[in-house]
Amino acid sequence: MKFNWIKMKSSYEWLKKTLAVEKIEVKDNEIVLSQDQREKIEKELGAEQSAILFEKMNAELKNSEQATQAATELAAVLAEINADINATDEGAENAEATDTPIEAQATATIRRLQTENAQMASQPIGDSPEAIYQHAVNLAPYGANALPRHTATHLFGENVDYQAIANRPWNQRALSGSASATEWNKDNIPVLQGDLEHFVRQNPTVLVTFFNEFEGLPAEWSSTPGVKDRITTASITFGEVTQARSNTWGAKGGFKISVEVGQVFAKKIDLEFSGTKLQTLENTWLANIHNMSGSHPWKMSFIGWILSEAIKQRMLEDRNAQINGIYVPTPDNRIGNAVNAQDGLLIQLYRALHTRKILRAFALGAPTVENIVDYVDRLISLVPEEYIKLQSLEIGMAAKWKLAYQQALGSSQVVVYEKDRGIFKSTIEHVKDRPNIKLQAVPDMVNSDFMYLTLSKNIDQLSYLPEEANQFTIGHDKRDTWAFADYKIGIRLQYIGIKLSKAHANKYADQVVFTNDMPIFGQDVSFPAYDNESGVLKMYYTHAKIDKEFKTDISEITDVQPGQIIKITGNTGLGVDAKVVNGADIELTSDFSLKSGGTLTLIVQADGKLKELKRTESAPTISDKVTFDNTAIDAANATEFVFDGAEAKALGQIINGVEGKQITIYGNDTAELTVSKNEQIAIAANVVLKTADDFITLAFVEGAWYEVSKQVTP
Repeated sequence: MKFNWIKMKSSYEWLKKTLAVEKIEVKDNEIVLSQDQREKIEKELGAEQSAILFEKMNAELKNSEQATQAATELAAVLAEINADINATDEGAENAEATDTPIEAQATATIRRLQTENAQMASQPIGDSPEAIYQHAVNLAPYGANALPRHTATHLFGENVDYQAIANRPWNQRALSGSASATEWNKDNIPVLQGDLEHFVRQNPTVLVTFFNEFEGLPAEWSSTPGVKDRITTASITFGEVTQARSNTWGAKGGFKISVEVGQVFAKKIDLEFSGTKLQTLENTWLANIHNMSGSHPWKMSFIGWILSEAIKQRMLEDRNAQINGIYVPTPDNRIGNAVNAQDGLLIQLYRALHTRKILRAFALGAPTVENIVDYVDRLISLVPEEYIKLQSLEIGMAAKWKLAYQQALGSSQVVVYEKDRGIFKSTIEHVKDRPNIKLQAVPDMVNSDFMYLTLSKNIDQLSYLPEEANQFTIGHDKRDTWAFADYKIGIRLQYIGIKLSKAHANKYADQVVFTNDMPIFGQDVSFPAYDNESGVLKMYYTHAKIDKEFKTDISEITDVQPGQIIKITGNTGLGVDAKVVNGADIELTSDFSLKSGGTLTLIVQADGKLKELKRTESAPTISDKVTFDNTAIDAANATEFVFDGAEAKALGQIINGVEGKQITIYGNDTAELTVSKNEQIAIAANVVLKTADDFITLAFVEGAWYEVSKQVTP
């Protein structure tokens, strides 16, 4: 029987074309290739990539067999049900007398479904389109919820231990709908522990599957699996090669080579299940179980759902780290932040610009909502002509700037109206008149005006997943269960540029990444500074925040560059009054107390010594209010907004509304703010806020903002 490839369809077609065959043979859920065929593929892809290709294709074959087996079991259950439709009441009573309580409940449920099915089958559909449509609507809930997915002994018809109903109150709740939570005790915990081990053995590719299903970074970026530690790419940039014909030969085509090293960082998924946590997880699983129609049985089981949710959360953290990560080694006795477990894309760009000096930025200043289209055009105009003509380029930017660009094109391009944001925007995903340059909204790149232009494939996601048998490790400790999985990920730019002399005629020569000159990170970005008791502070970025366990005075600061502005923020929770010490290499007006919670700002001088610019003596006051001075605000940023503009403005746009959310907008004593009535801000009339005491509170309901209360000066 012909196998219908889904995930690996393109790979299958490529194999056939490369091997010049009509089909690839399959036996025992594995593709069958001769030694010559394997060697031919390895010659094309390399041994490591070929092994990964074969492994993924075999995994799809195996998963398909498991799905087919589950469907066969379900068909058998349905056959038994249909055979029982005409059973007599007497026979049913006898069946109930011999069933266990759970089996009796399952039998009763099946009998009810049979009755409902018979009743609906006897009803005429009618001939009119309206009647046929209504009949389909009536059947929809039955098809979604009424089909008996469970047998009397197992959930979802899966004949595996972790889906068994016996001795598993959580599965019994899924079957019966009971509101009584499982009492996680010495009898239940060992059963769950055994189920977890069985699940992982039964589904060895579960980690890979959950990772592959996660929607993470842009699909246009490259992906290199199988990187155990580091990967090096030697990139060659050619000079002009083509020339006019002549009777003499003159070699052109000079080239330069620059090597970029990519690194993967070790990660782990730690799961620990205590009795209290398990109750919470159980209730959430049951609340969501009816929304899992069509899901793989892995995710419908309690164990599978726990693992998938844990991996989903970890992948969200990893996606953020792939963009914003700043690697900081974490002491053994400390729990590190996910964002500090690796270096991300932005820190690599930062170091290329400011440390390695292999990237030169265009002096463009700040983008604005009003100038965004011209701003992007200006950036593109500065890129060498031979590069800007390449296919599959992208301009990476924060999502807010992509939205602003599309909105600016809304009057001249194909548009769509987004009611929740109250805006018209272009549906175009590329730069105007340049379909080869994609507008790339980089996930998790927030509070940033930084933009870059490069080939999409120049950004390479690196990964390494262990062999199937070693993906999860299970352990037990009294009433608790724990599991962990190790893996590695990273990201790199395959090629950036080379360092040029200051006198070079073209300072943008030999680089394939081009950027504006805005800060790459927001002002709130920092890294945690842990105490290694050496008195030396290593700067992984320009802003260090002291860890609460810091005890040692700082007398030396390393990994800084002349001209850099660096900041050190203290911690009021320190147990001792550690200091940054005034000395020959750190010129201060006096020692700086880290326990004060203040911030010390320094500049790195030409000789590498640091000099104090300013300091604060206390921690900043935290406010829940966000200030603004333009005509739009983002409701996702706060619940209170204070207008601090020096000139009168009209607020006409509030984006990212969430159903039921309320926000309050305040004026100031300097300039008036008019909250404008429009389709999105559904107030009775314009509201003018003239003083700092004036405010209006709005609530977001069904796509628009409505007035809740206000206080305005007459």
